[in-house]
Amino acid sequence: MTDMAASSPKHVFVIYMQSTPDDVWRALTDPSMTKKYFHDTRVVSDFQVGSPIAYLLDEEAGPREAVRGTILESDPPRLLKTSFYFAENSHGGTERSEETVVTYAVEPVGEVVKLTVTHEGFAGESEMFRSTATGWPPILSGLKTLLETGRPLNIPGMGG
Repeated sequence: MTDMAASSPKHVFVIYMQSTPDDVWRALTDPSMTKKYFHDTRVVSDFQVGSPIAYLLDEEAGPREAVRGTILESDPPRLLKTSFYFAENSHGGTERSEETVVTYAVEPVGEVVKLTVTHEGFAGESEMFRSTATGWPPILSGLKTLLETGRPLNIPGMGG
């Protein structure tokens, strides 16, 4: 008998950046920072295990939840693990996406930081799996640029 979770697809992204674990943690948990690299959303949570986490888009009508989840593990500045699902489907409907898990592992390596982001728990090569494959690279590139230069990475069509 095989373990289905072990055979389900996942994304693993590893980046190295000139930063500190504390600064990477702050960038992951500070809404004023996530707005500059996480598809123009601001993160809202107290980052305690069991607490909700949401990424909010500020719109004229008020904030709209783009992503929701729950804090599964929190060990600042080393590890953050959350459940993750889109609050709306890709067509703007209210039917939420499948629930997956995102893990941010922050590790000092000499004078740099290694950030490993693992996104797993997909129900096969679903629409969400394909969507997140293209969503994470600009987020992580933006995070690295912001921490190393102090300026956001402006990718046309990708938000702040």
